[in-house]
Amino acid sequence: MTSEKQIKIKLNTVIENYNKVLTSTSRGFDTQHEFLEAWVPSEDKVNCVLDLISAAKDYSINELIIEKK
Repeated sequence: MTSEKQIKIKLNTVIENYNKVLTSTSRGFDTQHEFLEAWVPSEDKVNCVLDLISAAKDYSINELIIEKK
């Protein structure tokens, strides 16, 4: 697990990338942030963000900035 002080996430971009990986032959979630491997986006935006925060907390992320776009 990594310990990063601050991460900035563009939520819609991360969800789009997740969905692309689901329809490809790729394995794993192609991302620059390791903690996203433990996260699965939800159609419900509130649950999606709460799950994202929970995954960041599990990976000792001290500050997470979530942008809509």
